[in-house]
Amino acid sequence: MKKLLPVLFLVVSCIFPGRDYPTKQPTPPPDIEPVEEEGGQGFVIYAEPNDPDLESACLVEEIRETSGPWKIETQAVNFLWQTIDYSNSISIQRKSIDRADHIHAKKAVLHVSAGENFNFLRWTTLYFEDDLIAWGGPFPEDAYSIELDIDGAKDLKQYYIDGAVNVSGEVRGRAPKKDTWILVEVTFLLFYDCD
Repeated sequence: MKKLLPVLFLVVSCIFPGRDYPTKQPTPPPDIEPVEEEGGQGFVIYAEPNDPDLESACLVEEIRETSGPWKIETQAVNFLWQTIDYSNSISIQRKSIDRADHIHAKKAVLHVSAGENFNFLRWTTLYFEDDLIAWGGPFPEDAYSIELDIDGAKDLKQYYIDGAVNVSGEVRGRAPKKDTWILVEVTFLLFYDCD
């Protein structure tokens, strides 16, 4: 029986890829349709996520930040499902972020820049401190770009410290059959000059 347990564990880990990604429902970012034109700029009405009755007029800017490419190496044993934790600091050096009153995620996409497609990936999560901001899985077969679900209602300004945000998360998958490089692309909405 002792010799059978490792074989059973190996078979189970190959057949059952593990738990699924979080069941949190995605939420859209605040509305950015201009409601008032002043000097050629459109203002939007920003409602505080925790208090929708508290509104202010803001300018809005959409920016796209790309991080990576991040290398995912192949391994001799690439058919076992694994869950890997990660933690990183992403530098965002834009003056518009420094002056933003509120920051919201609008879109998060993973792209393969070289290597194989995302068939090796089961699910992934992205946290800013303890708050789940982006997640996704299972993904379409043979995809080279995958869009993650997001929590667009969460104001991310509190996480932006000294030109960077600290992120962490989990990735569930198998090692790719060949070395693969991934780009992470996040689109943010910046609300500034709010009154």
